[in-house]
Amino acid sequence: MCMKKEGYTARKTFVFPLLFTSLILLFSGCINGGNQSSAEQWQAWVTKLTGNGYTVTNGSAFLVDSAGCTNFINVFGTCWGNNPAAPYIVPLPPVDNSYINPIYGTPFNTITTNGNTVNLFYRLADTDALVTVVSLPPRAAYMGYQSYIFTRETSSYPFPALPANATPDPARVQIFGSVGNNINSASLASQNSMNWGNGAAVFITTPNQTLASALITNAIQSGMNSNNIFVEPLGSQLVTGRDALADDFISLIRYALPENTTAADAWRSAVAQNVRVYRVSLPTIAAQPYPQPAYTTRQSLDESGYQPALNELSTLLSNWLATQQLQAVTITDMIPSVQVDPAGNLQGLVGSLCLTNGTSCLGDNQDTDSYRFGVIGLLAGNKTSIIAGVNHTVTNAATYISLAINDQTTVKGVASLSQTNPGAAGFSSGSLTGSAATALTDLGLINSASPNLIANLPNLYVAFVSRNCTPGQTYCAQVNTADVPLLNPISIIQRAYLKPGSTAGANPNLLLTPKIIQ
Repeated sequence: MCMKKEGYTARKTFVFPLLFTSLILLFSGCINGGNQSSAEQWQAWVTKLTGNGYTVTNGSAFLVDSAGCTNFINVFGTCWGNNPAAPYIVPLPPVDNSYINPIYGTPFNTITTNGNTVNLFYRLADTDALVTVVSLPPRAAYMGYQSYIFTRETSSYPFPALPANATPDPARVQIFGSVGNNINSASLASQNSMNWGNGAAVFITTPNQTLASALITNAIQSGMNSNNIFVEPLGSQLVTGRDALADDFISLIRYALPENTTAADAWRSAVAQNVRVYRVSLPTIAAQPYPQPAYTTRQSLDESGYQPALNELSTLLSNWLATQQLQAVTITDMIPSVQVDPAGNLQGLVGSLCLTNGTSCLGDNQDTDSYRFGVIGLLAGNKTSIIAGVNHTVTNAATYISLAINDQTTVKGVASLSQTNPGAAGFSSGSLTGSAATALTDLGLINSASPNLIANLPNLYVAFVSRNCTPGQTYCAQVNTADVPLLNPISIIQRAYLKPGSTAGANPNLLLTPKIIQ
């Protein structure tokens, strides 16, 4: 029976370890069985590594809320389209003796209570690992861990940085591209480690296969449950080291759409206690780099059959909006950030491609189908924009979807509408399911809908974006002037996270793109 444990399959697919490591982990599944090691036990394990020749230094973590976005905007001029539905938790590794860029990195230096200097931008030598122990939060639609190469030396590329990927330091170009697949709540579930509100997940980010194997072996020998461990490999395409010429990285933990917001807020308010961060080094270990990682293949159901209904819905809403605003109305498709080419390869905002091309990936995620970008522009007075799309949580192409409304000037998320897939998330939350039928009824358009549209309304959604939402209109996202000044344009991003049955997003070519009506 041990040979069939899902933990072995998940590690082969998502963690890319050595064969030796995989065999150790398979064996450990038989040894360690079902008991989950607690976060406190994992923290004690990390601390005891110092008795085995390791150097362990404590870091910290912080939550990127509105104030956190302000810090990024002050330095970089952008918050990179943060998702208001999923405030980011950022590990702060200890700096130790590694280089921190004095222009954009030093402003983020923080001193912890134990006197260590920490920073969200970090470098790793071949003998280093970033070990993050997460006390699992209350149940939510999604949790994910992802590291990114943040910047690289501009001299690595035969062209100057473009405005979109320039940094405050002209010697560094912004990549902000994923180092590989996300490790997410579906990954944890596949290793029997997803225990919302209890237990722990241990993420090991390292460029050294031998170091990862040594840490896992030590954990097993210490009686820890190796099913809690997830290795995020930094592949051979990255420049490791602690000096100024090395790539620097940033890691993000996303935690979205909790079932109980009160419990989730309490967990977030103690993020420095619930997310423990360590730099673990073994100076004597030999370097053995990981190969360049491959991203998980995308699969999905084909949504093209909903296109006629989506077109008709958009036309009805367009005609209604034109009579309300007494001006011409346009219908435009949002733009996907990722496509799959005929050979099955991902194209667009994919970390490996941005690294190769020296362009910015804007914090890409491989467990979304794609980021779908759209521009609303200025939104003043009683003007309303409408988004019409397919509800991917109903078609079972996503675990949750969100529409994030941004101040385009700073690319800061200020409002959102979301929806969970109750079959995948385990609970229903959000205002998009049923919104298409509700909107047509509210607007007096339901009798104008064809039988085909009526039949497909449960598969579609409607969202209004306005500075003056009608009270009780749950499918309207309110944009306050305090968040987005009247002279600042507005943009929107749709995210569709985690195709059920996979640890990746759905095939973006097969999912219909939302339409903006304005």
